[in-house]
Amino acid sequence: SDEAFNQLRTLEKLGYVASGYARLWHNTGGVWFLVQSLTPPHELEARVDAFLTDRLLPHIEAADDAAWRTMVDAAVEAQRELPASAAASAGALFAEIIANRYEFDAEARAVAALRDARKAELVALLRE
Repeated sequence: SDEAFNQLRTLEKLGYVASGYARLWHNTGGVWFLVQSLTPPHELEARVDAFLTDRLLPHIEAADDAAWRTMVDAAVEAQRELPASAAASAGALFAEIIANRYEFDAEARAVAALRDARKAELVALLRE
């Protein structure tokens, strides 16, 4: 997400808020981007797609096995990062309740999914 923030917000000045996240949602892994901007949605989509194919994809393709494991380990550490406050922790739990998901083990499942992530699968997904 630091790379997304740097490219989309700092370098391209795409919007005030720009970040990217990996998320496990109802047992399906995914990546989503949050961009708050006055830029038209079709242009936002094109620029995020360009970030994925022009910046992220070559970085992942060039990674050897050790570099891939380092990326996965960093993603796991980010996933395991504790909330900044008790309020943030409670907010995440209440969000599960309000959405009727009750996926209180989402962090553990996300970590397991990250550990099972395969470079070839991510490359194929980014090429689609």
